[in-house]
Amino acid sequence: MYSSFFGFNKLPFRLRPDLAFLYAGEDYKRTRTHIIHSLQGRQALTLLSGPPGVGKTTLVEDVLIAVSKDFTVCRINQPQLSGREILHAILLQIGAISDVETGSIDQLKVLLSTWVTGDATHHGKILVVLDDAQLMSQETFRDLSILLRSEPQVRQLLVGRGITLAMPDKEEIPLKPFSMIETQAYIEWRLKVSGSNSREIFTPDAFNTVFQNTAGVPRLINALCDAALQAAYARSSTQIGHLDITAATQDSRWAAAIERDRDNSVKPSVWSPSFAQILVTHGRVRVGSWPLTLGVFTIGRAPDNELSLDSLPVSRHHCRIITTDQESTIEDLESTNGISVNGQLVAKHILTHDDHVQVGDYFLLYQEK
Repeated sequence: MYSSFFGFNKLPFRLRPDLAFLYAGEDYKRTRTHIIHSLQGRQALTLLSGPPGVGKTTLVEDVLIAVSKDFTVCRINQPQLSGREILHAILLQIGAISDVETGSIDQLKVLLSTWVTGDATHHGKILVVLDDAQLMSQETFRDLSILLRSEPQVRQLLVGRGITLAMPDKEEIPLKPFSMIETQAYIEWRLKVSGSNSREIFTPDAFNTVFQNTAGVPRLINALCDAALQAAYARSSTQIGHLDITAATQDSRWAAAIERDRDNSVKPSVWSPSFAQILVTHGRVRVGSWPLTLGVFTIGRAPDNELSLDSLPVSRHHCRIITTDQESTIEDLESTNGISVNGQLVAKHILTHDDHVQVGDYFLLYQEK
């Protein structure tokens, strides 16, 4: 890699969220403060919205650190669950029930109320963080609101993009892409954190070209700058200019980043007709089902995946399923533990009806429609 060539002690533009590289511009600081005040106030529902790759995940992680003393945090990464299933997941995370316990909605509501009003030495406010909220159905949102409305100690932070859910009495807070000036400051900050020692690696016209191609979206900035640094390393150049950025837009990693965000940006709040589905289980607990439409469906521990599986044996970006009008193919993304299909370790496999896929300690059942 190019790290030693440029004198970096770490890669400056890795795509995975990393608070060590957090660039806190003025707009970021205002948005962060707004969210914290909303959560700590009387507002039961806070909505953080923004386009794909704008930095919602990093901001949420930063906010959760700031409010960790005030809340017991529950992360819900499966917005397709029903209201009852989400309530069950909340109770699991706060330790009010075990994995195998079930019950009616009324019984689960009693358990939540009992926990909230219990011994204040270890209980308190609950913060439910639900990612990809734009995928939640109106019915699920309504059911969840009814379930939690009677508990003033419960706060909800919904995170997503293009959300059209009918949400009365909400605090909606947008996170915007960087301006041109912020784009340059963001790049320079990440280079500094990586050990650039304030050397001019990107020329002024390079910053302009990055902004023109990315519109200030951090994830796209990272992908493009990483490709440019790799290209510069390949030709032994220590400085990156306008032409280098333009050339980097031909890199396969840049094309993949554009395609990923294009796919994400057109996701409807209600699933389009699907060609197959996967049923997900964890131990004896059924997590839910996800339809597979044309395109790429990513699976991993990071919340920016289409299916986020919160478990350490699962890599942040573990695997993906590519669905065409003829077939669905699952591919390992160089994960730590790999994937197995019907008990056999594979790197790539064309899925057939009733294939059993193991991803970490989760099991996926592929079913064609």
